[in-house]
Formats: sequence, C-alpha cells, structure tokens
Amino acid sequence: YSVLRSEQGGDQPGLVPLPTGVVELTLLLPVGSEPGPYDIQVLDSDLKSRASAHAAGEIRDFVTTIRATLDLRAVPSGTYQLAVRREGNDWRMFPARVN
Repeated sequence: YSVLRSEQGGDQPGLVPLPTGVVELTLLLPVGSEPGPYDIQVLDSDLKSRASAHAAGEIRDFVTTIRATLDLRAVPSGTYQLAVRREGNDWRMFPARVN
C-alpha cells in the first residue's frame, strides 16, 4: 500500500495475503515514517485482536522497515484488518486475508 496525495492516485491493491502458520513479516513504511517501537495486530471483523507482534522499525536502505513474527496458526482463514502503529500514534489499517 502507498500513501496517496490526491484523489486520482489510482487503485489500491487488494487484500494483503497472509498464510496460515508462523509468518515472518516485513513491512516497508511510507517515506517519513519514524524508526522506533511498533505494534502490529491482525483484527477480526469485531476488531478483536487475533494475533499480535511488537517490533522495532529500523531504517534500512533509506526506508523505515519493520520485521516481525506473527503466529497465525490459530487464526481461521478469512478477511481481517492488518493494524500497524508506532507506539503512541494512531493505528493504520490495511485489509488482509489469511489463507
């Protein structure tokens, strides 16, 4: 996903695919994102957390990057929200699908 600066920026991609199991997740954050501690959650349709991780955002090759492990073995297949926030900031939500 990218941050769009105009309403005519084009279509966003579909759901973020997440396989069932233990997932090594790498997130590349938008330009200007601060390094530091981040929270990641997989939320169901009731916004209940089904899996979560805490990881440090680090600048790698000029991009703030988060590497985290999510255990999705107990999460049923379906659509969810992938929620990401830097500690103390608001959540950013992205549609996701666990297969």
